Amino acid sequence: MALHVAILGGNGFVGGALARHLLRLGDMRVSVLGRPDFDLVRPETFQLIDESVDVVVHAAGAVGADRPEREFWDVNVISTHDLVSCLNRWNRPPHLIY
Repeated sequence: MALHVAILGGNGFVGGALARHLLRLGDMRVSVLGRPDFDLVRPETFQLIDESVDVVVHAAGAVGADRPEREFWDVNVISTHDLVSCLNRWNRPPHLIY
């Protein structure tokens, strides 16, 4: 059975590069999740992560100097906590790479 990897932030610089690399390898299933459909600050979008994934790569987040400090906290800290809590409720939680 092929490894199933979900990449959060797959539309971004790091997540996109990783997704392209893994897809070129061709020996695994890769699910790419990103905005606008997947949004860390909307935990209801966590349901887009297929429970069959073996590994979740968390490459999503707020970046850039022009954002308010509160946004960094909400997106990069609070939402990551919410994501981990969600994944831990699964019958078979995936490995998480952050």
